[in-house]
Amino acid sequence: MTRRYWNINLKEMIEAGVHFGHGIKKWNPKMAPYISAKRKGTHITNLARTARFLSEACDLVFDAASQGKSFLIVGTKKRAADLVASAAIRSRCHYVNKKWFSGMLTNWSITKTRLSQFRDLRAEEKMGKFHHLPKRDAAILKRKLSTLQRYLGGIKYMTRLPDIVIVLDQQKEYIALRECAILGIPTISLVDTNCDPDLANISIPANDDTMTSIRLILNKLVFAISEGRSFYDNMNITPCSIKTLKGLYDISGVEVGQHFYWQIGGFQIHAQVLITSWVVITILLGSIIIAVRNPQTIPTDGQNFFEYVLEFIRDLSKTQIGEEYGPWVPFIGTMFLFIFVSNWSGALLPWKIIELPHGELAAPTNDINTTVALALLTSAAYFYAGLSKKGLSYFEKYIKPTPILLPINILEDFTKPLSLSFRLFGNILADELVVVVLVSLVPLVVPIPVMFLGLFTSGIQALIFATLAAAYIGESMEGHH
Repeated sequence: MTRRYWNINLKEMIEAGVHFGHGIKKWNPKMAPYISAKRKGTHITNLARTARFLSEACDLVFDAASQGKSFLIVGTKKRAADLVASAAIRSRCHYVNKKWFSGMLTNWSITKTRLSQFRDLRAEEKMGKFHHLPKRDAAILKRKLSTLQRYLGGIKYMTRLPDIVIVLDQQKEYIALRECAILGIPTISLVDTNCDPDLANISIPANDDTMTSIRLILNKLVFAISEGRSFYDNMNITPCSIKTLKGLYDISGVEVGQHFYWQIGGFQIHAQVLITSWVVITILLGSIIIAVRNPQTIPTDGQNFFEYVLEFIRDLSKTQIGEEYGPWVPFIGTMFLFIFVSNWSGALLPWKIIELPHGELAAPTNDINTTVALALLTSAAYFYAGLSKKGLSYFEKYIKPTPILLPINILEDFTKPLSLSFRLFGNILADELVVVVLVSLVPLVVPIPVMFLGLFTSGIQALIFATLAAAYIGESMEGHH
């Protein structure tokens, strides 16, 4: 069991009255090692030992929670009932806060039957079946349901014996402790100076009469359980996320319509992506060459337009990256212009209507392989920017605020740009399909508004991709947020 720091403060325990025991006439000699003094006829608990055993208990429940184990909190004092319920709900634990029925654990088969009846009655009430019964029968069932809710409501989701039981008052919950001992269930118990510390696996010497003392001890344990639960949840999410990333290869085969392929050697190449990408690149290069082949002191319309585009990309890069934006303007500009022209080519040119002997054409960003490739380029730029600025210290961000989040922080860096790729792919594909269907079914005039909407969304998608790519690069150079 790994020892951790749980911020157990002696001053805080003194203020909560954890150190006050019972009168010297009401004590158990077995508690002598846990008593530090006598004051005004009252035993004073040794808080150093309290802190030690509370820390051990927190380590135990954290390790158990991080393995997905279940807990039962038992505290049937009237004053502590609400505290027990709220703490248990907060940490996703079962609880008993009204009355402990003899045999609740040792006669588990009977308890399971009662829980089954309780769940059935709750289901019938929610479905309104009580309204169809005679008033007398309905009143009897409601009274029975109310009783079961009061005494079994805290364990209504418990399907098996708990792995660890936490007891807040040893003397009042003596039967619960004995049942756990019979079944071999580990127990953690608060023990006052009149208790037997040998009855529980971990006994925490503390005042079990005042609410402030009980609240302090219970909050520490519940916090440790919640931390363990978070660790367990994160470890369960990670394999699913890795499995999702492994599935990207399969996703790359997603096709809508019949794609156009080339067979070169033993490889199958998406010819439609290459052809339409070459068209887009040719349009970009041709436009730039025509506009700037003969720069004028008084710019022409074409020169003005491209200077405006360059200023727009510079402003975008500076806003997202900061003062060191200069080297990244070509990358951000290339991403923006390629996606923008690709999207517009899909909105203006109905590629799918062009007939080929085998397959069909589509905009480059209509293919998941293109958008994922753009996302991977963004990821590579993201890492390069961080490493070039900070060196190996860049990787420190993955263990902040705690090393437990290392897998999540690593996956976050890849899932952010990949989410952009799926959004871009989905929007462009949907727009192109809508235009093709409308052109095929109705006169050309009807799809025109949809085409204009497609042009608008295509530009927005290019802007979003470029803006977030620049933001990710700026984030890697500044620090982890």
